[in-house]
Amino acid sequence: ESGKTSMERTLEGMGEALEIRAGIASDELKAKAGQNEFTGMTLSEMAREYMRVKGVGLQGWDKTRIVGAALQRDVTETTFNSVVADFPALLADVANKSLLRGYMEAPETWRGFCSTGSVTDFKTNSRPNMSMFPDLETVAENGAFPLKAVTDWAESITASTKGARFSITRQALINDDLSSFTKVPMYMGRAAARAVGDDVYAILLTIQTMAEDSNPLFDAANHNNVQTAGAPSVSTVDEIRVAMGTATDPSGATLNLRPAKLVCGLGYEGTAATLRNAQFDPDTADGSGNTSGNRPNWVAGTFDVIADARIDADANATNWFMLADPAMFDGIEVAFLNGVETPYLEQRDGFTIDGTEYKVRLDYGVAALDWRTIQLNGTAPI
Repeated sequence: ESGKTSMERTLEGMGEALEIRAGIASDELKAKAGQNEFTGMTLSEMAREYMRVKGVGLQGWDKTRIVGAALQRDVTETTFNSVVADFPALLADVANKSLLRGYMEAPETWRGFCSTGSVTDFKTNSRPNMSMFPDLETVAENGAFPLKAVTDWAESITASTKGARFSITRQALINDDLSSFTKVPMYMGRAAARAVGDDVYAILLTIQTMAEDSNPLFDAANHNNVQTAGAPSVSTVDEIRVAMGTATDPSGATLNLRPAKLVCGLGYEGTAATLRNAQFDPDTADGSGNTSGNRPNWVAGTFDVIADARIDADANATNWFMLADPAMFDGIEVAFLNGVETPYLEQRDGFTIDGTEYKVRLDYGVAALDWRTIQLNGTAPI
C-alpha cells in the first residue's frame, strides 16, 4: 500500500494474521486470510521476519536470541493509523483487542437497570437527587419568580481502580503459545466486566446506608420499599407499583414513579417472563389451556425481566427487585473515570520476567442514588 513503509506493512499483515489465528478477526479479515503471507507463520517465525525487515543480520542467531531481540522495544520507530511499528506493540495490540472482546462479550446484566455516569477524579463525588426539586409556584402578572434551590440531600459516588497483570514470556513465543496474549487477556476482560457486575449486585444483596437519612437502602419502616415475599405475580407487582408510585420526596411531593425493570435470580426468570408476556393472569389459569373467563393480565408488558445468577447464590435467593427506568430516574449508577467504560491495557518490558508485562485496569465506582426508585420483594439484607 502506498504511503506505508515495509515495516508498517509487515506489522499490519502480522497483526491481521494473529487476529485470524486467535479467532477475533472481522469477517473481512477472515475472507482475506488466504492472501496474507503471515497466516501460517508461528510466533517465532514472525519474530524472525520482523528482525529481517528491520535490517538486522541474523546469521548465527538461534530462535531464542531472535525472539529475545524482537521483544525489545524500539522507541525510534514511527506510527501509522495508531499502529506502533515494533514487535512488542504488535503483540500488545492483539492482546488489547482480545481484552476488549472479553469485556464486551461478558454476560453481564447490570446495564439493563443501571445508569452510567462519569467522574473526573478519585474523590468523593456528590450526586444531588433530582427528584427533590421544590414545587413550582404561581407567578402573578409582573411578579417575581421565586428562587428555588436544589435540596442539600445528596448521595455520593467514588471511583476506585481494579486491575491485574499478566506477561508474555520469551518461552511462550518460542513455543508458539498464542493463548498467552489472546485467551489470557480475554479472560481478564471478562474478569473486569465481572468486577463491575459484582459491585452492582452488592448494592442489592448487601446492606447499603443512604446518606439522605442514614437508614439502609431497603427499609420497610422508613422507605416502604420492602414488600411481602412472594413469587412475581400480578398481585406482588401491583404491590410494588403502588408503593413506588406513592413515594414522596422530603417536601411531601408525590413522585408518581413506575417500576420498569424486574431483576431476579434465574430461579424466577421463567415465572417473571411468563408474567410479563401472558395475556391473562397466570395465577387464574384453569390448567387446561382454556383462557375462557380468566382475568386479564394488566401488568403484561409493563416491565423488562433481567435475571442474574448472583441472586440465586445469595442467602435470600428468592428475593427479587423492581426499579424505575434508569434513563429517567436516579437509581443505581456506575460512574467511570473520565467516562472510559472499557479496561485499559498498559505495557512495559519485563524486569522480573523474561518477556513483556501488561497491566490491565478499570476505574469506576458504583452507588445507589435514591431508595424511592428501588423496591425489594422478600427479605432485606442483614
